Amino acid sequence: MRIGGVAAAAFAGLLFAPALSGVELDRTALGAGPHPVGYRSETVVDESRPGFLAEASGRPIHVQVWYPAVRAEAAPVVLGDYVRDEARLIDSRPADSEDIRRAVREYLDSKPIDGGSPEEVRSILATRSTAFLRPRPAAGKFPLILYFHTSAIAKSIPCELLASHGFVVVSTSVAGTFAPDLDVALSGAETQARDLEFAAAWAARVAPADRNNVGLAGMSFGGISAFLFAARHPEVRAIASLDGGGGSDSGAATIRESPYFDVARIRAPILHAYQPDGAELGFLEGLRYADRTLARFANLRHADFSGSGALRDAAIPGATDRSRERAKAFRLVTSFFRMHLLHDAGRGILREGEGTEGGSFRVTRLAALPPPPLFDELRAMIRARGISAMAADFEGRRSRDPRPYSEETFRKLGSWLMSEEKIEDARSLFSLQVEMDPGSSRAHYFLAVAARSLGDARSAREHFERALALTPLDRGLGVVARERIEKAAREGLGVP
Repeated sequence: MRIGGVAAAAFAGLLFAPALSGVELDRTALGAGPHPVGYRSETVVDESRPGFLAEASGRPIHVQVWYPAVRAEAAPVVLGDYVRDEARLIDSRPADSEDIRRAVREYLDSKPIDGGSPEEVRSILATRSTAFLRPRPAAGKFPLILYFHTSAIAKSIPCELLASHGFVVVSTSVAGTFAPDLDVALSGAETQARDLEFAAAWAARVAPADRNNVGLAGMSFGGISAFLFAARHPEVRAIASLDGGGGSDSGAATIRESPYFDVARIRAPILHAYQPDGAELGFLEGLRYADRTLARFANLRHADFSGSGALRDAAIPGATDRSRERAKAFRLVTSFFRMHLLHDAGRGILREGEGTEGGSFRVTRLAALPPPPLFDELRAMIRARGISAMAADFEGRRSRDPRPYSEETFRKLGSWLMSEEKIEDARSLFSLQVEMDPGSSRAHYFLAVAARSLGDARSAREHFERALALTPLDRGLGVVARERIEKAAREGLGVP
């Protein structure tokens, strides 16, 4: 259901003094594509989920779409239009002038430009974007990029740039799970992923998007949501992380906590463009079934990967001198998506080790390993040829991949074998898992359960004890799983 969209009234005239003029944004270094850019948005309702108010009939989702357009008579979009566009209330009624004024006040109060005065921020709001309001879409179908980030004004530069190169870019205004404010946790990341799922389906009906050719872009917290989306959507063909949360220990832990995450399901090529402050790349390096390109920009800061850095430089001339490196980052993202969604090898990604003067920019490439069979494939293998066939496949892969099956795959296979009363096969399976990962509390626990079912009390006790000892040390366990295994292992040992 649709409940409202962008109005065509002149935003600047409503909010600013007539003499106020926008700043000039230098976009030439970004390498804009050949397409004029259209922008439209609607607030639509996902009636399968609850709204924020008790009387609401569903969850309102504000969908934003940038798309290749036909050059025609259409109103230009100024950056303030994006703030105005997001001034919708949780009761879903159309925004009025007071709502818009409140949204601008909140934007100014959020200090979006570090060190910028209110006048300098207001000059950003009056700045012309490269988009036009609701022109006719260009003919044909274009790859779909789902963009996970916060406010439209912060992501407008990269979204407009990608649309000019022949992509339909879809994003949503960020909202929390049970309240309008985002909950910065697993619940919020999963909610953002669900919102983009709904938005992609709606946008494909109003824009020329090819839903079989999908890329993801996630900046900051949105980088967490992008990986959660990818874990459930094998149609995703490319993932760009723009200093995304997967490049931090806390963000990686949130992704691993998701019941949907399985390293074996992340197979699309990955670009992670990042700045070194707080960077932890272990999670991304561990996504071994995907080609990974890690692009380090030593001179950039977090805001430079969203477009906010460019806005700050425009509002405060001489504040920084990062425009060239920031432009390189945006061109890199564009090149990445052109390569994997448009199959444009001529715009290939920067080579490994290539850098700028002084070593401020560096690219590292990590090649994908052959992906392992997933649960359904392994179950079919065991049914057809027995547990020995799976064990042979496991051993054959270990020469190249020290962890050829994920813990989730072992858990599902073991549960299935136990339900089929193939206890000896389950014991063999969990023995392989303990051999692969002797530090896994969960693996020792399941092996103990299988041994107990077979009447092997000595082995059961050994592995219950080992599971209990490893529980506080096992970083792969979430809080709930840790408590559950610790309690069950104590019960298995007969201790309080």
